[in-house]
Amino acid sequence: MATVVEATIGVGDKPYAVTCDETSGKTFIPNYGDHTVTVIHSASNTVSATITVGDGPWNLACDETIGKAFISNYTSENVSIIHIASNSISATIEIGDHPGGITCDESREKTFITSYAKVVWVIHTPSNTVSATIGVGNGPRDIACDEIAGKVFVVNYDDHTVTVIHSASNTVSATIGVGNAPYLIACDETAGKVFVTNDSDNNVSVIHTASNTVSETIGVGQYPTGVACDETAGKTFITNYNSGTVSIIHTASNTISETIGVGVGPSAVWCDETAEKAFVVNYDVDSVSVISGYNGC
Repeated sequence: MATVVEATIGVGDKPYAVTCDETSGKTFIPNYGDHTVTVIHSASNTVSATITVGDGPWNLACDETIGKAFISNYTSENVSIIHIASNSISATIEIGDHPGGITCDESREKTFITSYAKVVWVIHTPSNTVSATIGVGNGPRDIACDEIAGKVFVVNYDDHTVTVIHSASNTVSATIGVGNAPYLIACDETAGKVFVTNDSDNNVSVIHTASNTVSETIGVGQYPTGVACDETAGKTFITNYNSGTVSIIHTASNTISETIGVGVGPSAVWCDETAEKAFVVNYDVDSVSVISGYNGC
């Protein structure tokens, strides 16, 4: 089966990120411009709900174990918590200092959120309470968790580094130099790799998770931003914002296996491994491109 864009879905104003909850079969899109989250039924590629959240929703992470989605609201400086089953807001947590990137460590019942005050906030997921703050680098933009390794990786845009946090103890264990203007990050727990998009260099840094070292740099399209791993398919997806394309990397070999055109200004991507789809946010045209068929590419 050939890799194709099987659908294009209209969403809200200025969609910035995307996250899939495979347990519920839902895909969530925070719309920065109209303060909402679009909920897509992943199997049918249809919008099933729109949820009003805080001002300037930036990013979103799901804890599938307890059925919560956490949305960082950059402008209102808080976090909205969605009860996934009902698509309703169950709580709001005041954070401050422009929360941005967000990730869940389900096994340790923690949610980590970056802040432009050069810290990461740690939320105890079951109780929705802040349990710790961790100092990181300048301009922390995104964050990802490898639960198997017990590590959290923070992209520091202004320092051109990645901070490594020991998830259990909330302590910094390493700092890794990457490319210029690192933007977003994703972990492949199976392959033991972390992928970081460097938007000024038009490439991706590959970090060896166990050793915290950069093992390779892969050239991609123009202004790479989003990144997501499909561990089942062994593919990593990179959105190239200025090229209007997605580069598909063969994760094991760190080589480009295919490049596919999507919408204008693709800024983020997430994989639903159960549905065998990649959902790509097109920021400039308020839509989501759905890629399928890549398992055979």
